[in-house]
Amino acid sequence: MPITGSFAGNRYFGVNSFIFTTKNGQTVPGRWFFEPTDSAKVLTSLELSKLSDDFLQTEMLSRIKAQPAIWKLYVQLAQPEDEINDPTALWPTSRERVLIGQVIIDGLRGSDSAVKQCGASIFNPVLLPQGISPSADPILHARTPAYVESLVRRF
Repeated sequence: MPITGSFAGNRYFGVNSFIFTTKNGQTVPGRWFFEPTDSAKVLTSLELSKLSDDFLQTEMLSRIKAQPAIWKLYVQLAQPEDEINDPTALWPTSRERVLIGQVIIDGLRGSDSAVKQCGASIFNPVLLPQGISPSADPILHARTPAYVESLVRRF
């Protein structure tokens, strides 16, 4: 992948599968991904050499003062032949994708106490909202203990 000048112009993919429950109670496995609403500017080697190591963070903080960074949140739906318990298994790009929401980073809640405490907590990939449950992927279930260990080592 080429190096871009902003987090806001990049696509983000989940490699683990989750089980999504529809309004009528049907379950379907899928993987989430984020599509940026802004296009990515690819940096040349020369441009990259002139930037600081934290240029992406600096750019994002500057960006959200002027405009939010926005991604569309999609779920790519699995077909019966797709392996859902192996995060290394590739699915065809032709699989149906469903737009389920968006992520907006605008910095407006940056002073909230929950945001300030973010560094003292872990991301738990199996702590999910109603309607989404983890697949049986053993890698997905190994992530939480690894994140706990990471938190312990930071303090």
